[in-house]
Amino acid sequence: MNDDEVVQPDEQVVEEPKDTRAHILSPEELDAWKNGTDEGPVLRRAADVPAEEDNKTEAVVEEPVDEEVPDEPAVDPFAVTVTDPGDFAPNDYSFEVPIYDAEGKNPKTVKITSIDQWEEFLETDPNLGSGSAVLKAERQAIRMEASLEREREAYELKKQAFDQAKIASEQQSQTLTQWDNELDYLSSKGKLPTITRELKEADWNDPEVANQAPVKARIDLMKYMDRESKARMKLGLPKFTSVLDAHNAYLLDKSETDQVAARKAAAEARKTAGARVGGSQPAQATNVPRGISVGRVSPGGLRDMGSRF
Repeated sequence: MNDDEVVQPDEQVVEEPKDTRAHILSPEELDAWKNGTDEGPVLRRAADVPAEEDNKTEAVVEEPVDEEVPDEPAVDPFAVTVTDPGDFAPNDYSFEVPIYDAEGKNPKTVKITSIDQWEEFLETDPNLGSGSAVLKAERQAIRMEASLEREREAYELKKQAFDQAKIASEQQSQTLTQWDNELDYLSSKGKLPTITRELKEADWNDPEVANQAPVKARIDLMKYMDRESKARMKLGLPKFTSVLDAHNAYLLDKSETDQVAARKAAAEARKTAGARVGGSQPAQATNVPRGISVGRVSPGGLRDMGSRF
């Protein structure tokens, strides 16, 4: 290598950064897109980067998440569901008024907390200083009275609703106790299966419990009682209030139903038996004079019955 020769360093190729900015489609490009495909327009990059090599962002579809529904607490159908409003406790609508001495000096502040106090205060003919002060105090007193009346009316409605709900709950509780005692009475008489305390206190909505003979008998009776009570009320009659009365009606209805079924079965049996007998054969002629019964007749049977006519 000659000393005169100069060694050139390796040239480094510096790549120019690609312009990644998108540009607005020209009218020609827009027409080409409209006529060529149904897909949306692709914003090409300034460096002629192929569209398929463009970074695409995939849409993320969020899966619906099932919200956890909290278990509803067990509700006693005979519990009072109206909140007790307690004693009447209105909001504070008090206001203050300044009063002056006879010379209009030495103001003293008085706090008015009720309409009765305001009326007593006016009887003393206080010096409120000016007419505007009197009007302002009067407006505050009117506002207090109107607000207290509204709150008192709302309280009375809530109190009345609570009292009615409480009475209804107590009556329903007494009715349940009566029905339970009557069911026990029927069980003691052998008219209902004996039930254990565990079954009595179990959940009768559970099919396994409801199918137990003692529970099923009581459920059937109560369903009959409810069904017949609704039918009675539609006709303006009082509903059943006693399980004993409902049980008697239940037995009566069942007896009538059984009798109808028995008569129907007997008629079907006679019809079947008659079909087996040759009814088309002519009757055998006899030499017995007319008017004389033929056959074995008991002393108290047809002969005795015929002698009564």
